[in-house]
Amino acid sequence: METQHTTSPIITAELVRADTALQSFRDGGYNFTDAIGEIVDNAIQAGARKIKFDWEFRSVKRGKSPKPKREIVSLGIADDGQGIAAGILANVLTIGFSTRYNSREGIGRFGVGFKLASISQAKRLEIYTQPAFLDVQTDSFGNYTPLTSSKNTGRKIFMTYLDLDDIREGKQVNYSYREVDSFPDDYAKLMDGFNSGTLVIWRNIDRMNEDKAYTESADEKIASLNYFLSRTYRIYIDKGLKIFIPNKENRLFEEKEINPYDPTFQIDNLDANALAQGESMQGEFVEDGELKIEDEIVKWRVYLTPEVTRLVEGGGGIKGPLGEQQFKRLHIPDNQGKISFLRHDREISYTKVPHLIQSDNLDRNGHLDRHIGIEVSFSPALDEYFQVRHIKRGVEPVEKLKKELKLILNKPVKAARKRIRQVWAESKLPQPASALNDFSGGRSVSEDTVQSSNPSMPQGRSGESMAPDAEFERLVEVADSLGIVGTEQQIDFATQVQQKPMVALEMEWPGKGLLDIEHLNKTVLVKINKKHPFIKEIYNSIKEAAKKDPSDMEPDYINHLFQRALDGIDLLFFAYAKAESMSSDPEEDYMELREDWGKFTAAYLKKRDEMNIA
Repeated sequence: METQHTTSPIITAELVRADTALQSFRDGGYNFTDAIGEIVDNAIQAGARKIKFDWEFRSVKRGKSPKPKREIVSLGIADDGQGIAAGILANVLTIGFSTRYNSREGIGRFGVGFKLASISQAKRLEIYTQPAFLDVQTDSFGNYTPLTSSKNTGRKIFMTYLDLDDIREGKQVNYSYREVDSFPDDYAKLMDGFNSGTLVIWRNIDRMNEDKAYTESADEKIASLNYFLSRTYRIYIDKGLKIFIPNKENRLFEEKEINPYDPTFQIDNLDANALAQGESMQGEFVEDGELKIEDEIVKWRVYLTPEVTRLVEGGGGIKGPLGEQQFKRLHIPDNQGKISFLRHDREISYTKVPHLIQSDNLDRNGHLDRHIGIEVSFSPALDEYFQVRHIKRGVEPVEKLKKELKLILNKPVKAARKRIRQVWAESKLPQPASALNDFSGGRSVSEDTVQSSNPSMPQGRSGESMAPDAEFERLVEVADSLGIVGTEQQIDFATQVQQKPMVALEMEWPGKGLLDIEHLNKTVLVKINKKHPFIKEIYNSIKEAAKKDPSDMEPDYINHLFQRALDGIDLLFFAYAKAESMSSDPEEDYMELREDWGKFTAAYLKKRDEMNIA
């Protein structure tokens, strides 16, 4: 008898229930700053040079309290990157879609970041873009790149959106895009001056406004944004990225540019400089090194916070010579036991890693390690070794790597603790009376060398048109600008300076200018910007080391100092060459200058040897 086979009907099911899945994804672990970071990452990846923030608050009454509470209504983030090509705009909100999926070449990787991050805070996400190019092409690896023949010459603007309420109610079943006439009125100002870029808006914000026990208010979350951005993107900001946040309480009436914050104090910090009032705010180098994993390099470095922040035991990185709260705004206590992990120059974690840094049993108050800044940087190719997940927060090296890092960092951390205690001990000793002001910054030997060389050298012609009396009056003005008080003292300064062919004046001014040279009648004022990185990082490091007993310095530190000095001088030469290249005819403009520069340098060095200056 023949057996009859019956075929069961094929039952199909959705791969994902979009409405409930997206609701579940809201609890994916992102906090407010994590979510903001994902959008900033995308902007950087798109080549942004400027990123602007704005937001809108409202006051609402809740419960029985008569006092209204502030809620954030919406938040906008704009950038001047390449924008999103219209050809893929509808795809960018799809979970898993990325123009660089699993790429290890940049900040992003998985194609889930900014979408999940946005819906973790708000129910509606809007994207407006004015792309530089309207379409894309794919390479052999599946990465999308702009189609250069599709320039957006008409400066068209496109938008797409994701609305959780609409999806839940069945009103939005897919993502699409449309062309619009302009950016929305409430955030259009953010895009002013941008030829291309993207505007991301969160609306119907609910999670930021939750009123639960132990949760931060919307105001507190917004207040934390400056510190997060300045620390997380410090290297990008130092290299030219500009991030602006509202300067007023509610709206962007004026833009406030964020300055970089470096917990190792290697990047110039304008806020720190202002608080120090002339004291050096350069972190003190302890040790650095590299660790090779496969073909990739992990770099680590250990620094101390500026000495002025750790003069007194128990000061906690807050107390300074000028007051109990002098350095409170510098977040130095946050360093305690923490490591700053940088992935592709973006801080991905600033936290304690269990059992990585050995504790100091004598540091009962926890005031010691907060003065130690530890930085570990790695490339995205090493994500698995540092257990990086799609949320760029929280790094913990795999166990074998953790043990290796613990072994490596043990020595420099101990050395750093020893230096901190030495400063504390020295601060308890009677201090000698301060020396008279030296406006040259300790360059009197070089001034004497130039003065001794002057009689046998050709006379400069730059100041021939200035009368001696005019020169003297100008020097009195300079004395006043240096803070010399009193007519008699200003005249003494002018008289002394007028007797020298060249005088160094260590000053400070904003910007990256290194020298400002003023040619008077017979005197040349060489103004040196003490805020310039060459002076702060190279010159001052050597000057401070020259004051120390070599036996008190570790050989590794001395070698590091010499190598940095050599690199700094080489880069000074290269920077000069780069400056020449700004001219269309450098040979015509600078040939004689090069020869004179080299000739006079040789003459000064020879005179220095003749004077037997050690």
